[in-house]
Amino acid sequence: MIKHMKVIKIISVKCIIIFILIAGYNQQSFSQQDNMIHLLPVIPQSAYTNPAFKPKAKFYIGFPALSSVYGGLAHNGFAYRHLIQRRADDSLELRMDNMIGKLANTNYVSANVSEEILAFGFKARKSYFSFSLSEKITSRVGYPKDLISLLWKGNSQFIGETMDLSGININAAAYHEISIGYMHDVRIKNQNFVFGGRIKMLRGLMNVYTQKNDLTIGIDDNDYAHTTNTGFQVNMCVPDTLAMNIDSINGKDTINEDFNFNPVDFFTNNSNKGFGIDLGVFYKLNSSFSFGASIVDLGYIKWQTGGGSSVRNYSSNVQDFVFYGIDFNDFFGKDDSIVKENFNEAMDSIADIFNVSTTKNSYKAPLPTKIYLTAIYTITKHDKVGLLMRGDFFNKRLYPSFTASYNKWFGNMLSAGVSYSVMNRSYMNLGFAMAFNLGPWQTYVATDNIYCLFDPEGARTANVHFGINFIFGYKEAKPNYSLLRDTPKESLK
Repeated sequence: MIKHMKVIKIISVKCIIIFILIAGYNQQSFSQQDNMIHLLPVIPQSAYTNPAFKPKAKFYIGFPALSSVYGGLAHNGFAYRHLIQRRADDSLELRMDNMIGKLANTNYVSANVSEEILAFGFKARKSYFSFSLSEKITSRVGYPKDLISLLWKGNSQFIGETMDLSGININAAAYHEISIGYMHDVRIKNQNFVFGGRIKMLRGLMNVYTQKNDLTIGIDDNDYAHTTNTGFQVNMCVPDTLAMNIDSINGKDTINEDFNFNPVDFFTNNSNKGFGIDLGVFYKLNSSFSFGASIVDLGYIKWQTGGGSSVRNYSSNVQDFVFYGIDFNDFFGKDDSIVKENFNEAMDSIADIFNVSTTKNSYKAPLPTKIYLTAIYTITKHDKVGLLMRGDFFNKRLYPSFTASYNKWFGNMLSAGVSYSVMNRSYMNLGFAMAFNLGPWQTYVATDNIYCLFDPEGARTANVHFGINFIFGYKEAKPNYSLLRDTPKESLK
């Protein structure tokens, strides 16, 4: 029996590791964590976090396919060193109990990639217009602490209690985005405001979206029976060939269906249409204090079959299903034919718990909506301090992060900033950004956590954002580095 328990525990560890790896690979953005760019307005792309942030340049055009390139990973559950520890003899120790202790009740892993293909913007009196064409892959996978604890420690810890597995969620998508932005200066009762908006036209490629999940499992403290309540629906829109493989796994006959995958049709797919909008406002109270607020990626994509993609909906709604478990004596010391028969019966019993039905209906999946609240204090013309509260919406919850930054301008050629952020349940996030202008040529790079380069095992956030723009009409007054320049000669004697 002890041997069998060890085998089961080894399998559980593998399940946990595979789950985390799959989650990290498929992540959507869900919400790209790009706080440093938000507080550096010399970069035109800062307006993507608040459409009321007016670029400093009168006209800009992005270097084709290189004006804005972003990649980021984030995990709010645990860091690598919480799971893997290096011993004094240089061997590695797996610390599952320690890792589980670091988890929140609901956790997520996210990964995001975006690339701007074409971008430009220009000033027209008190208005500013912008255009962008981008490719985006965003993802976030949520998982509850109870799930990992169940896989590692078994169900004995939940006797007399109910496991809440409703935190298992995924929202992942790949799509094209065309956006048109507009902002305008407005003076209201002698107060200066800038109002901005951006309309986004979207074309989806792939998506996995958990529309609903109310899964709970209760374990009776008398006979250890499992009472399961399921109410979930998972939608996906994937290439035809992948949909065919999924159907074959589920025992569906797909021989008579047409699954001729054409890459050109897939990447030019016009079936999955969507719409999004960004709204923002920027208010300058006086020469020292400014404030901003914005909501970004408010919208959805409607996913449906066509253009080389197929839609699948998997749903279950079972209430108070009682399951008494599996007797492992049915599998050990038996003939192969009996083991196979018992295994099939066990699988049928498990399938009855969820009673999953499959349909092929179109559905809508929301964009990863974010909000930004900003306060900026101008110390001098070339020195500013900023505070940012950002919130990401996922699975009907708001996940906040907080950033404080200091930005410095060195004339027209160089601007730089540093930041400190509290994000992903971590307090060790030191950011850095720099924009270098050589005539109209602008190169920039930013990260919200440069600390991860020095301590990758302790990091929960890693990202980088870089790009190249051509900017025109940008001119900052040269900073005064010498106090002697304005000092009367008499006072120097």
